[in-house]
Amino acid sequence: MRRNQFLFFGIALLCFYIGASQMKKVKEADKKFDKLAYIDARETYLQVAHNGYKSANVLRKLGDSYYFEGEKENAVEWYAELITKYTDYDDDYLFRYAQSLKTLKLYNKAYDVMREYYHKKGIDPGSMLKKRENNYMNLIEKQSDRFDLLHFEHNSINSDFSPQFAPNGTLIFSSDRYILPTDRNDIKYQPSADIYEVSGTKPEKISNVINTKFDESSMIYTKDGKTVYFSRSNKVSNRHSKDLIGTMSSALYSATIKNGQWKNIKKLPFNSSRYTVSHPALSPDEKKLYFVSDMPGSIGRSDIFAVAIKEDGTFGKPHSLGNTINTLGNEAFPFIAKNGDLYFASDTHFGLGGLDLFVSKYYQGKYQEPINLGKPINSIHDDISFIIDDNTKLGYFASNRNFTDDIKNNFNIYKCKQQKDLIFNCGQYIHGRITDSRTRKGVPSCIVKILDKDFKEVDHTTSDKNGYYHLKLHCSDIHLIWVSKFSYYLTEKTIHTSGFSEKGIELPITLNQGDGLIKSTVFAGDARNGILELSAIYFDVNAAKIRSDAATEIQKVITVLKSNPKLNIKIRSYTDNKGKDHHNKKLSKRRAITTKKYIVEKGKIDPGRIVIEAMGRSNPLANCGKNCSEKEDQFNRRSEFVILK
Repeated sequence: MRRNQFLFFGIALLCFYIGASQMKKVKEADKKFDKLAYIDARETYLQVAHNGYKSANVLRKLGDSYYFEGEKENAVEWYAELITKYTDYDDDYLFRYAQSLKTLKLYNKAYDVMREYYHKKGIDPGSMLKKRENNYMNLIEKQSDRFDLLHFEHNSINSDFSPQFAPNGTLIFSSDRYILPTDRNDIKYQPSADIYEVSGTKPEKISNVINTKFDESSMIYTKDGKTVYFSRSNKVSNRHSKDLIGTMSSALYSATIKNGQWKNIKKLPFNSSRYTVSHPALSPDEKKLYFVSDMPGSIGRSDIFAVAIKEDGTFGKPHSLGNTINTLGNEAFPFIAKNGDLYFASDTHFGLGGLDLFVSKYYQGKYQEPINLGKPINSIHDDISFIIDDNTKLGYFASNRNFTDDIKNNFNIYKCKQQKDLIFNCGQYIHGRITDSRTRKGVPSCIVKILDKDFKEVDHTTSDKNGYYHLKLHCSDIHLIWVSKFSYYLTEKTIHTSGFSEKGIELPITLNQGDGLIKSTVFAGDARNGILELSAIYFDVNAAKIRSDAATEIQKVITVLKSNPKLNIKIRSYTDNKGKDHHNKKLSKRRAITTKKYIVEKGKIDPGRIVIEAMGRSNPLANCGKNCSEKEDQFNRRSEFVILK
């Protein structure tokens, strides 16, 4: 018995010694890791991991040592084990794991991980999942092979990135080309990127007034060549791809050029020590400056913002481009083409690798759903800083796709030539015939409008002499179709686009003669999902009280809701064209609230089944401007009922 006790004690002491020895090695590796010497730290982490010591800290930092060196495919093993074995890891490791999975082309698994990441952040992943369901990879394939890659002769063995056009026809870019690559594993390694210009046979540094011991990048000129904007880091740091996209401390500067001399170098007023600001871009009319930041109001790690440039040279208040462009991840390197389209890099919009390049069409005052530029522009690695000349179709971008075992994470500039137009619509269209419900004959000269989810008109057409119409659908989840003609009831239909394949949706429409009826029809793909035909209800001038004629129509709504307990509706309320906007907005909200209250109280309907929307004087049924008759004003003062589900 005593012998067994000594044996047990000896084994326990040996395990303690081994554990203490492994922990000592990990602490030494942690010091190297904290100083960004990832490769040196990795060697120790691998030793202790192979000896069976796999703490959450070791697994995290092993994955990170590959991730931050641009070897995401090697990070997968360690992130997977971390997430499988432990629960006390930061949510960001789900994000890094998903990005790493994409480099192995495990897109379905990457999306499952990203869905979990979205849920942990409390964000609805619906739009992301819709793209997966619609097989977004098919669109990337269709978008691919629209560019040819050409040789760019000015790359170095170090990083070259952020190409930009200069007004004199030359090209400028950033590079840390005079840093020896053998220094990259040195703890004291401190690279400095400078701005170069290609005006002759080889790139030359621009003025030392601009280039300093800190990183300078992403310089842009105004058209007259008299003003520049550029990024400058606020401290010296070992550079990795995460620094290139603007997550290291940096600020935006401006400078002027007079008689060949650089003058007035100053920080822009919206910089702050609390957040980073980088990667400037100018709108075609140079009245807006775009940039990347994690300032308050950001959705993700780094978002694209815009700020107005006033006539006196001062700036307005920066605003985010919103969640059509920005995600929970990183958006960076904006470039605005001459036609207003926005090109940018993102690691969260669906792509092939880490950072992919996208374009968002500027249409009717806002940016549309981004489109992946496809191969060969995008790869399984990081692809950034795309620019293109609309006239010559020549472009440039940077990528770290060609790294080697000796030189990792270096970016090279690629030249490209666009050979085919990009696909900006979903390849879908709606068509059909508009007929009179009584005569069954085609109704000519009907106005058919497509509205987006914000009720802004996207496109319109007019039915031909036989009542036929045809409209292309833009890349959007929901379209509202309005069909109107004088002496007929307005008809509304809702269409959910179903994927990106070439497809025509036949949508016959029947109109009833009369004034004021709203026919709300939900139509998804090729199948109708229930039809609710109700009259709009009307209000007296400047009033929200339910009239007796309106009460009759609301009773129909109550009957439908009681007969269909899973049916939810939206009440959209409007005003006429008279009065000020803010007053009309409040009035329409009162009308929507009154209508909902009436349905809830009279019909004993769960209020959670009804949502309201105050539309003010938008989308009038009678397009008579300020010259409306009382009857026309009456048509515009209304509440409509739309099926939600």
